[in-house]
Amino acid sequence: MAYIQPTERTGNYIFDHWNGAQPLAQSYWINGSLIGVLATIGTTLAVAWLSESGASIQSASAAVLAATGILLTVTLWGAVGIWRSSNRHVGLGGSLGWANAAKAMVVLSGLSVLGQASNLAQSTTELAGLATNNDSMGPPASVRVANGLLRIDGPLSLGTADAVARAMADQPNVQTVEINSPGGRIGEAREIARMVREREADTVAGRQCMSACTVVLLAGLHRSSVGGGVGFHQASFPGLSVAELHEMNAEMRQSYVNAGLPGRFIDQALARGPDDMWFPDEPELFAAGVLNSMTRERIIDDNLTSAQAIRAKAPTKVDNLIILTSAKASGMKLTFTYQARVDRSLLDLREVGNKLKSGAQHDICQRPMAPMLLRSGAIYEHEYLDQNGALITRYQITACDTPR
Repeated sequence: MAYIQPTERTGNYIFDHWNGAQPLAQSYWINGSLIGVLATIGTTLAVAWLSESGASIQSASAAVLAATGILLTVTLWGAVGIWRSSNRHVGLGGSLGWANAAKAMVVLSGLSVLGQASNLAQSTTELAGLATNNDSMGPPASVRVANGLLRIDGPLSLGTADAVARAMADQPNVQTVEINSPGGRIGEAREIARMVREREADTVAGRQCMSACTVVLLAGLHRSSVGGGVGFHQASFPGLSVAELHEMNAEMRQSYVNAGLPGRFIDQALARGPDDMWFPDEPELFAAGVLNSMTRERIIDDNLTSAQAIRAKAPTKVDNLIILTSAKASGMKLTFTYQARVDRSLLDLREVGNKLKSGAQHDICQRPMAPMLLRSGAIYEHEYLDQNGALITRYQITACDTPR
């Protein structure tokens, strides 16, 4: 298209500004400033509305790309028009100082855009991949269902939430979600977490559950682990500015607050940068409420390990009258066998039995993990024999209130 001289007016508002045919004050304050601000507000609100309306990550990514394109176009249109209008302003006898000041602001604006070019290129590349269903994190995680257990294995990349939704629709009896993942897209994790909460399902952390995976884990009614690492760090996305990352992590913080995690724990979780990871030990995870249950398999394994350790050290003196002679694991039940250096015929069995129960109850429930283990189905049985091997009393502790 032939260049239109700055003094010519076409009647087309867009072209007149682009060609510098409008007064400098109008070009700068209305076209460059006001329209730029309105475009920023409008595109931001549109993207926010789309995200809140439950749009897919593909649609949201395409919307952000479109918004970015609109803002860059408006910025370029505003800058070129102001520059040309500044030249025309001087030619018409206007203030050279005002014209140069307007040009200086255009230069500063251009330098600001150039300073963000690297970040913009990174975020645009990532968004373009998401918008075209080509996630840089790779294919969706594997999703399998068997006997009411849904297993998610792999990164929470684009399409994982859809796969989980299909699996839950096909298998309405799913009550437990086991997730083994290094993390992934926050949007995918939040959508899976929503489905878990709606179903009031339990969650199990697999061999690893890091970053966005923790969002899914915390959605479970009963939350346990197979014994792998549960890792936390800051959320990230390629090309975001410091302010944008701060906003993203403010949302992450709020999701942890909503899950009931203590403030000090959240501070430590989000203190680690995107390239670092904090792995709290299991007692810390239980104390913070990240985990609140133990899997049946873990309890059985722990019982076997405990029984073997006790037998290896037995007999162990408890006090001047009682020794711990053995322990036996039987599924969820761990039985402790004690022997008293006294004949049962010399004892008031009811009184002695009550005292032994009370003491064992106190001893078991003082252990940090015991209340949670009992809530998860563990049973601790105590049997006391006299010096001749005759039974004095036997009882089970199944909760930290009253033994039976």
